[in-house]
Amino acid sequence: MLSTLFFVLLFVILTHLWGAYLHFVGVGKRVGGQNLMNHMVGPPVVLPLIVATVATLDLLRLLQGDGL
Repeated sequence: MLSTLFFVLLFVILTHLWGAYLHFVGVGKRVGGQNLMNHMVGPPVVLPLIVATVATLDLLRLLQGDGL
């Protein structure tokens, strides 16, 4: 069960890092490119990074032995 959870968390981390990249590229495609206003109204770049950070913390706790 722990190996399954390890791979699920690893998958979540990788997909959300990819999502953050796609959000960053999406902001750049808006008129005006990478400026502050586009980051404020465009797709939230920070949101996938927050989910990836939480999954990374869960993965570290699982590897530490305190998980479950």
